[in-house]
Amino acid sequence: MNKLIYYIRRSIIAQMTVLVFAIFGVLSFLIYQSLRSFNQIEKSNAQVLTNTILTQTENSLNSYYDSLERTAQSFGYSPTVLKYFREDAMEKVEDISGLKAVFANTLLLDDHIKSIQLYKNDMQQISALGTDYVLPERQKRLRVVGELNVDNYQPASKDELSFAFYLPIFDLSSGTYMDQLGMCVFLLDSEALDDTLKNSLSAMSSAVELKDTSGRVLSLQTTDDMKGLERIEDIEGMKGFGSTHGTWMKNGWKITTVVSIGANAGNIMKYRNILNLALWLAILLMAALISFSYLRLARPIRKIHEFIETVIFSPSKRLRLSRLDDIGIVANSLDHLLDENQKSIHEIRENKIMLYEMEISRQKMSLLAYRNQINPHFLYNTFACISGMALMHDEDDIAELTMCLSDIFRYAVKGGDVVSVSDELSNLEKYGKIISYRFMGKIKIEQESDEDVKELPMLKMLLQPIVENAVFHGLEQKLGDGKVKVRLWKSQGRIRIMVQDDGSGISAEKLKELKKSYDKPDYLPEYNESRVPDFMKPLNEVAGTGRDLHRPDDEGVKKSSGIGIGNILERLRLFYGKTYTFIINSTEGEGTTVSITVPDHIVKVFSENKEKG
Repeated sequence: MNKLIYYIRRSIIAQMTVLVFAIFGVLSFLIYQSLRSFNQIEKSNAQVLTNTILTQTENSLNSYYDSLERTAQSFGYSPTVLKYFREDAMEKVEDISGLKAVFANTLLLDDHIKSIQLYKNDMQQISALGTDYVLPERQKRLRVVGELNVDNYQPASKDELSFAFYLPIFDLSSGTYMDQLGMCVFLLDSEALDDTLKNSLSAMSSAVELKDTSGRVLSLQTTDDMKGLERIEDIEGMKGFGSTHGTWMKNGWKITTVVSIGANAGNIMKYRNILNLALWLAILLMAALISFSYLRLARPIRKIHEFIETVIFSPSKRLRLSRLDDIGIVANSLDHLLDENQKSIHEIRENKIMLYEMEISRQKMSLLAYRNQINPHFLYNTFACISGMALMHDEDDIAELTMCLSDIFRYAVKGGDVVSVSDELSNLEKYGKIISYRFMGKIKIEQESDEDVKELPMLKMLLQPIVENAVFHGLEQKLGDGKVKVRLWKSQGRIRIMVQDDGSGISAEKLKELKKSYDKPDYLPEYNESRVPDFMKPLNEVAGTGRDLHRPDDEGVKKSSGIGIGNILERLRLFYGKTYTFIINSTEGEGTTVSITVPDHIVKVFSENKEKG
C-alpha cells in the first residue's frame, strides 16, 4: 500500500488517473440519483394526469347525463306528450302529427337520439318514433326513476350495443302524490358517449375506456397517436404507462384511463436524455484521459526539448502550445521570450529604415532647395509686373490669372508645413481659376466644407496635387465637360477628405496594381530584403517626387518633378505616422474617388526627427 501511495505521489499520470476515477465516480452517482428522481417525477406526473382525465371523464359523463335528462324531460313533460298519454286511441291518431313535431324538435337537441318510444304503466307501447329500435324482453319493466343503461336494442346487429334512457312520466295535475302515466324510452346510438369521452383526453398519448358492470366495453377513446389501440388492457400496466380506475356513480360503470409517461414528461425527458448523454460522455472522457495522459505529458516535454535545440537554426519557429497547465505556461513563456527578441530586432530594422527614408527625404528637399535658389522676391515682382502690364492693356483675365499663379507660388514656398483647412481651400480655389482659364470652362473644381473644419490644422499642399492628378489624368482625356468635387468634414476626431472626379477612371486590373504599390510595409523580414520598396532603396538620381496615379512606371514616361501622389503618401506617413488612411476607388469610364482621413491635430513626426538630426 505504501509503495502504491509513493508511486502515485511521484507519477503525474497516476495522479490524473486517480482524479479521473474519482470525478467519474462522483459524477456517475449524481447522474444515477438524478435519473431516479426524474423517473419518480415522471411517474408522479403521469399519475396526476390519469387522475385528472378520470375526474374530467366523470364530470363530462355527469354533464352529458344531466343534459340528456333535461332533453328527455322537455319532451316527456311537454303538453303534447302528456296529452297524448291521457287520450284514447282515436284521439291519439288525430294528435300523432303534433307528437312527431315535438320528436323532431327533440332530435335537434341531441343527434344521438335515434328513437323515442312511449309505454303505459302496463308496458304497452302506445307510440314509437324514429329508427326501428326494439326493447328486449328483459328491459320491459316500468321505471320509477330515470335510468341510463346499455343493451342490444337493434336486433339486426346482434353484437352491437346501444344506449337507452328511461324517463318515468307522472301526471303533474294529480295533486301531491302524482300518478305515473307511463314511461318514455330514448334510444341512442352506440356512439352517444364517444364525444364525451374524447373531449376528456387532456394529455398527450392517452386513452380512456368505459365498461358496464358486466365488463363489456361501451367506448374506448384515444388520442390520435394511439388510434390503433383495440383494448386498453394491451398497454395497462406496461412500463412507460400510468393508469387509473374509477366508477361512474350514476350507474356503476367502470372508467379506466391510461397516459404515456414519456410523451407527457416534457422537459424532464429532455433533461434525462441530457444526463444519459453526459454519462456516456463522461465514460468516453475518462477513457480518453487514461489512454492519452502519458502522451499528453511526455510528448510536449520532448517537443520543448527538441525545440530548444533547433530554434537557433529557425528563429521564426514557435511552439504554439494551446495549453493552460505548467507545460503550456513554460512553452508560452518561451514563445513570448523569442517573440520579444524578434520584435526588438524588427524595431531596430524599422528604425534604420525610417532613418534611411528621412535621409532620402532630406536629399530630395536639398535638391529642391538648390533648384529653387531663384530669389522668390524676383518672381513675385515679375508676376506683379506682368499683372500690371495686363491691366494697362485691359487684359483683366491675364491679370487675374497671373495674380493667382503668384499667390500659389507664394503659398507653396513661404511658411511652414502646417496650414489651416481654410488656407488650403483658398489656395485650391486659385488653382481652380487657373484650370478654368486653361480649359476654357470645360473643367470645374467645386469645394464643400463644414464650418467646424475650416480652422483645423492640416498638411500643406495636400489637396492641390490630388486635384491636379484628377484633372490631367482623369478629365483631360474625357470628351465633354468634367468636374472635380472636393469635400472636407470632421467626424469622430478626424478630418475626412474626399476628392471625386467624373473622368475616364482606372481599370480594375490597374487599380489593383496601384493599390499594391501604395501599401505601407509594416515589417520586412531578413530573408525578404529584395522586396524593399523603391523609396527605401538608395538613389542614384532624384527624377521626381511622386508616382503617376493613372500611368505605370514602365511605360517609358518620364516622371514629373512636381509633388505627386507618392510624395503625398510619404509626407502623410512622416507627419501622421500610422494614423492616416488613403484609399483609391475607381470605375473605368465613370471616375475616380480618393478618400483620406487624418487626425484633427498634426503629429509632426518628420519635423521632430529633422530637429533631432
